[in-house]
Amino acid sequence: MNSYGQFCGLAVALDAIGDRWSLLIVRELLISPRRFGELRSALAPIASNLLTSRLRDLEHSGVLTRRQIPDRKAVEYSLTDRGEDLRGAVHALIRWGAETMGGTSYGGHVVRPGWVALAADAFVEPLPGLEAEVEDIGGDEADRLLLTIRPRRGSTGDASTVVEGSAVVVLGTVAGAITPETAAELGARVVDPRHHLRRIRVAAR
Repeated sequence: MNSYGQFCGLAVALDAIGDRWSLLIVRELLISPRRFGELRSALAPIASNLLTSRLRDLEHSGVLTRRQIPDRKAVEYSLTDRGEDLRGAVHALIRWGAETMGGTSYGGHVVRPGWVALAADAFVEPLPGLEAEVEDIGGDEADRLLLTIRPRRGSTGDASTVVEGSAVVVLGTVAGAITPETAAELGARVVDPRHHLRRIRVAAR
């Protein structure tokens, strides 16, 4: 692990998480704890030796921890409290990047429901009265997600917002890169009686 050798909070942060793949490992562990094989599958085409090196560096930096799964020859990785503290920074980077991800395709790039769910959390985060849930309703073959944005438990009630469509369209809609009207033209079902999507776009700016 190289160091920038600078007495600066940003440089010190990048010393810990600035290497290629490191933040994507953090992304996966923000979704849920993962075993090595699960991480490698989610981060393909990362090489096993490189993943091992990044995991070791992140553990050394106090970002993640590992535990032996009882009765199994497997290790599970999860974030420490210090690693969980990166959630806000990761959310901010997701919002910054996802704003440009409109359209019906993204160059053949891989997309996973967990990534869309994390992005939905990131865009809803600035509105403390709301929460987001993403469900994969397409099965093994079809690409179809159901995004629901609803009032948090205990919040005064607003009607829920629903976006049902392909992962790319759902992500583009919650990010504000696709308008609800365009999403509907692309085959999505959009129900937004309280204009939560507009509120999210404004809050994310």
